[in-house]
Amino acid sequence: MKKYFIILISLLILGDLFPQDISFFSGTSREDVSSSSWGFAEEPSKLNLFQHSFPISNEVSRSGSSSLKLQWQSKVGGDWGIAIAPKGWVNFNLEYYDTLSFWMYNENILDKTSLPKISLEDDRYIKTRYLNLSDFVEELKIQKWTHVKIPIKVFLEQNIFAKPLKMRTVFFSQNLPDKKEHTLFIEDLKITSKNILNGDSTFVVVVLGSSTAAGTGAKPIDSSWVNLYKNYLKSINSKFQVINLAVGGYTSYHLMPNKFLSIQNRPLPVLGKNISYGLSFNPSVIIINLPSNDVASGFSIEEQFRNYYKMKSITDSSKTPLLFTTTQPRNFDAKKRELQAIAKNKFYKDFENVIDFWSSIVTSDNKINDIYNSGDGIHLNNKGHKLLFQRVRDSKYLDKLLHPPNIKY
Repeated sequence: MKKYFIILISLLILGDLFPQDISFFSGTSREDVSSSSWGFAEEPSKLNLFQHSFPISNEVSRSGSSSLKLQWQSKVGGDWGIAIAPKGWVNFNLEYYDTLSFWMYNENILDKTSLPKISLEDDRYIKTRYLNLSDFVEELKIQKWTHVKIPIKVFLEQNIFAKPLKMRTVFFSQNLPDKKEHTLFIEDLKITSKNILNGDSTFVVVVLGSSTAAGTGAKPIDSSWVNLYKNYLKSINSKFQVINLAVGGYTSYHLMPNKFLSIQNRPLPVLGKNISYGLSFNPSVIIINLPSNDVASGFSIEEQFRNYYKMKSITDSSKTPLLFTTTQPRNFDAKKRELQAIAKNKFYKDFENVIDFWSSIVTSDNKINDIYNSGDGIHLNNKGHKLLFQRVRDSKYLDKLLHPPNIKY
């Protein structure tokens, strides 16, 4: 009798440690979501609905016989949204789950920025923060299935009102109004459970920065240093993930933490692309690549580095390793070229872990070496991006972080 009692208790404990994944739609059969889905559209925006619910289509399917069909048109002055819940609209506790996961398919050209926003909603119809789906899609290929994985903790960042203990739906909603009709097919929509015994074994590298990290100058974009590094890490271990939040034109001010108060005539932090957002992914390391926009904007060396010290203090508080890349040469006037060199030297003086994005790329007068110049005097070509990738790959500090002894390859 004691034996069976111990087995029962063990199963109950393991049930808490290994809660089952929550399935919203699998696509393995002709599932009926009419009773667990609800959508709306306010003109002039449009949303294809089946009796106010998510339409199911057998036009394309990845592994089953059907998929959810999300077809919308976003226009200024309008709005749309659609929610889907587990069968029976049951509540779930986000404490036991770590990832929202689904596959999506588009038949025609679709700019990533036109993708919907996504949020989670509790049993009082109060939503978590809205996320741009585009932030979690590195490349959207035509007539190819794309796997989307969003950490649950990102939804809960800055969450004030929604109840994590009583979540109920995944909610897709209107983003930028581009007036075009778009269609996505969605399959295997689920929230995956945590394995508390083994913990989270995924290593995440977050890249913050501006146009070089975003890939400008590289043709095709796969030749950019971030994508080269991402593919390199994947070749070592499929558990490695690179999240690139870089945007062309950004300065150190754009990356400052959420509550940072910028001085007059300086950019405000961008909440979805800054250091606070990067930390929400619980990364193994953050890399900041800001080559020259601070100097181009007329910001002094002192104020640039005040921003860098602040970001470093934020990551130190969360015990997250932070790596800076140096400035990069740019064909400025002589005074600004000198400032770029001064900033480069200050990185080495003030920070312990810095990646060299300067030497070999620079000429004797602090301009871009012609063999690495993309042609605009600002960005690097494929050879330049490859050199940057090699510098990142060969970083001994990064190698130590991303190759802990408990991970087998």
